[in-house]
Amino acid sequence: ESVFRSRLEALRAVDDLVGAVVSALGDAAELGNTVVVFTSDNGFLLGDHRLSHKSYAYEWSLRVPLVFRAPSQPVFRTSDETVTNADGAPTLAAMAGILPGRPADGRSLQPLLGRQRLNWRKRFLAEHVEEFQMADAPTYVAGRSTARSPFTPNQLLVDYQSQEREHYDGTDPDQMRSLH
Repeated sequence: ESVFRSRLEALRAVDDLVGAVVSALGDAAELGNTVVVFTSDNGFLLGDHRLSHKSYAYEWSLRVPLVFRAPSQPVFRTSDETVTNADGAPTLAAMAGILPGRPADGRSLQPLLGRQRLNWRKRFLAEHVEEFQMADAPTYVAGRSTARSPFTPNQLLVDYQSQEREHYDGTDPDQMRSLH
């Protein structure tokens, strides 16, 4: 219980800090000129799949929170589109009106902040390379399709360096029974 309480207290400190930064921007009349981005790592598995580390391709390890607060988007909205951390830099560049000198791996999320329906990402690649092999953090490459993928919606295919494989689909949202 003390570990759980300590984690909640740490989250409260983060919440207080975000509130203080936003308040300071408002007091300085800069909030209308500032994009605030909040993201985090994906925490711990806390026993999911009987694991503790987050270095797996399971849904709970891949997902992270992402919130943009932009002056050009005064209305709160969510999107169910799949985005990746590679989309952060192109998004901030687009919001700042900057054209990157080189092609970016990701895409600007600005269109998703509006109400546009786009031909958005249908799949993505996830990789994990463990330099200092931990007991429960394998090296893998995984392909994940989204709900919008026309032929293979909500699929996760994982190929481990150990030659093991896992395959999950949308009928098993907890990813407990590999179809491989």
